[in-house]
Amino acid sequence: MNFLFLGNLGQGEIIIIAVIGIIVLILPVLLILLICGAFTSFPPDPQTLDTSKWKPIVIQIRNGVILYLIAGIIGTLFELFDTIQDFQSLFSASSPEEFFKTWMSNSVDILSGATLANLFRIIGFILYYTGLGEFSTFHQDNTTNYKITRLQSAAICGIVAIVLDYIPVIGGLASWIMTLVMYFIMTSAFSYLRYSPVFNTKAKAGGRLLRTANVMYIIGMLLPCIGSFFNLLGFFMTIIGWGRIANGGPIAPGYVPQPQNQTQPVTYLPPTPVSSLHQEDSETILDQHWMFCTKCGTKCKDYLKFCPRCGFALHPEREEPSSEDSSYAPPVRQPEQPECNLVKNDLGIVDKIIPETDNLSRPLVTKTGGVIHVENTVHPTVESHPKPSLVIVEEQKKPSLAFSVKDNKLGMWALIAFAVLLIATIPAYLFWYKPYAIDRDAPRYYTFTNLNLRSSKIADVKHNLLELLPYGTELITYSIDTDWASVKVGKQKGYVASHLILPIADFELLNSVWGNTDAKECIGTAKYRLAILDYYKRFQMSGGREWQIYTRKKDDRVNTVYYKKLCNRNSKFADFTFIVRNNRTNERELVIYSFDDETEKPIFRKARRFFQNETGNIKSITSTASWIDILLTDGGWIQIEI
Repeated sequence: MNFLFLGNLGQGEIIIIAVIGIIVLILPVLLILLICGAFTSFPPDPQTLDTSKWKPIVIQIRNGVILYLIAGIIGTLFELFDTIQDFQSLFSASSPEEFFKTWMSNSVDILSGATLANLFRIIGFILYYTGLGEFSTFHQDNTTNYKITRLQSAAICGIVAIVLDYIPVIGGLASWIMTLVMYFIMTSAFSYLRYSPVFNTKAKAGGRLLRTANVMYIIGMLLPCIGSFFNLLGFFMTIIGWGRIANGGPIAPGYVPQPQNQTQPVTYLPPTPVSSLHQEDSETILDQHWMFCTKCGTKCKDYLKFCPRCGFALHPEREEPSSEDSSYAPPVRQPEQPECNLVKNDLGIVDKIIPETDNLSRPLVTKTGGVIHVENTVHPTVESHPKPSLVIVEEQKKPSLAFSVKDNKLGMWALIAFAVLLIATIPAYLFWYKPYAIDRDAPRYYTFTNLNLRSSKIADVKHNLLELLPYGTELITYSIDTDWASVKVGKQKGYVASHLILPIADFELLNSVWGNTDAKECIGTAKYRLAILDYYKRFQMSGGREWQIYTRKKDDRVNTVYYKKLCNRNSKFADFTFIVRNNRTNERELVIYSFDDETEKPIFRKARRFFQNETGNIKSITSTASWIDILLTDGGWIQIEI
């Protein structure tokens, strides 16, 4: 079976290529999606607020994304078919004027399937743009809203890129640049949204996947030879990423992530106010300063206890800040701590009894109707010197993180390694496999006489001679016509006369004719050997153990071969007479051939089977206008009518 550039393939090779295709294409896609967290499941996030407004808007955004992605794929297929037809029409142009006219008409062709697909792409971008406009209005984080508006700018760039593609000459390059700008804008926006303080865990995971998807698109544009693979990765990541954001939801800004692996429920008491100085402070908890995690470097609100990305404690040196000028929490006056005793709760679980301190100032966090409210007003809950109240608090495990920095780095390195491996296969294919496949599938021909290998298609000169090929040389033949054949011998490429080479079946038949080495030396001219081959093929004779030619030394005058003009005395070439013998039955047959004066093609004349008493070789041959007389060495005489 012939598969384009792969050549003729057998069933086994097709199965091997199919298996390699699965390993090289499908498995890496699944592996990269797995490393990037595309198949990770998330437990319900207790921080999630009301999603009644969130989900419909994100679903509209996702529908717009799906529309412009699928329309883009269909448009690419239409453009491929249109490009093939355009090249055919360009090559069929008969004059430069017609060539230019055809090229211009192809360049501004707007009534095509690709144009219809681009219209749907624009509709998808419009849905994407309007959905993002609504999505950027209800978040409580200004930076998140700004980054979403940047995604709207990217959608505008996508629409402009589609329109620019219809401008002749420079439109293609301008569209490519604008598309690249669009992906860079999206990458920048999702780089922040993956850590947005108002996205829950699942929505942040969707942002991370969308950022990786846009990186895939950028790689696909910069490496067009393998861009389809990276675009396929980006397509799946985009669909899954927006699906995660749709199934995610908002959280209150500054809400501390709770650990996912708690063994028991926690009884929590909101802190109490500390002093009148901070009661008059108008700064809210949303306006606190930023700090950076010392483990992963993530930018965090300084009032958080743990990094929302890696779970590392942001203030390991103290449980509560002690400086009155601190920006990450109000001051705490530590009262005398009473002794803690172990008590049992209603479930019979032994817990620590921790005293509650007085005069603490904290923002009051309340939850009403699924919405968390943060107030900075001081709410005194105890008098100046009350007895310490006791709160039952259970010990917790350290929060764990679903996505760690180490996993992200591992996925990135795996992606880079695979990209390098994929890029390395391109020169391997071009400079090793493709020449190997061409040589493997090229037909084999053989020289049946000594033959010159030349560097050009010019005969009867010496400057283009490469080497002299002996009898039986195997030739890897790339092309063959009536005069020349393009061949390869070893590592040397060149040209040989096409009428002086034989396919493998004919060569094996001719090579089986020689009964001894003298026969090959006596019959050394190419046209005489072609005459023998024509005789064997004409009468469907076989060599080897059947019919073969046996001769004496080349210089012997009495032999089984004879060269003389018999049928036409005005011919340019002598007629060829030879005797073949059957090795099993010892039968013999005399054959006469003449040759065309223009093409040297052998012409069969006569064949006559010997009787048992006719055992001699050819001594001499004479001819008249009607008869050929053959004298044998045993005294016998044979007369053949012309």
